[in-house]
Amino acid sequence: MSQNATITTEYLDVPGARIYYEMAGEGPVLLFIPGGGADASGFLPMSERLADAFTVVRYDPRGISRSALADPVDVPVETHADDARRLLEAVSPEPAI
Repeated sequence: MSQNATITTEYLDVPGARIYYEMAGEGPVLLFIPGGGADASGFLPMSERLADAFTVVRYDPRGISRSALADPVDVPVETHADDARRLLEAVSPEPAI
């Protein structure tokens, strides 16, 4: 990551949860989606290398790490996909990679 790249942290309220995310860099939005029980931190080394060319967005899926659930339940993949869509819409009107 560039010496001048700043990581911003935010929360996005979605139905039933609050999603934690981080952004750094500039350029087209590149969204990292963690799987299993992973959170945004797993992508830090890769995002540092890509922040010179992209606006890198990393997040904790609902129920993982800093993304709290309003009601702890199993989360279907469709809900995770909707969260990713909402996050992309919140950070940029442009298409993401």
